[in-house]
Amino acid sequence: MKTIYIEVIAPFLFAYLGSSNVLVSFDGWSQRLVSVLAWIWPVLPAQYELVREVGGPGHAVSYGFMCAALWARPVICAVAYLREHVKCQKEILPISPKEIGQFASPLFGFQASHPTLLYLRQWFVFGLTALVLGIVLYVLGRIILERTWRQTD
Repeated sequence: MKTIYIEVIAPFLFAYLGSSNVLVSFDGWSQRLVSVLAWIWPVLPAQYELVREVGGPGHAVSYGFMCAALWARPVICAVAYLREHVKCQKEILPISPKEIGQFASPLFGFQASHPTLLYLRQWFVFGLTALVLGIVLYVLGRIILERTWRQTD
């Protein structure tokens, strides 16, 4: 339930922070995050600049931090999943190949004209991408853990 609450509240929180210009003083950090994330998400710098032109610096900074939060999620989730997996490894079923790679997310139709819709769309579209990445990291982590445990037995 906590994850669902975060998923619902987060885009609105970033939209509010963008419209209230609370994060404008962190503009340099936001630009650095966007430039780092550009190697994962090549269109992000162009989207960031479009948000800056249309919504102003407040929305651009908030958008940059939201994108960083989106890509931090899969790593955090994978670590949490693996931690729980280690705790109860005897109770978890083996990985099913049918469950891997079920998700796809559309990456088209980017618009920056309505701030709330901008944050909602990006959060949910790239939230799916982040979820897929989290699942991939989790599956790889489980495979590595299983091989490590087999070698030590």
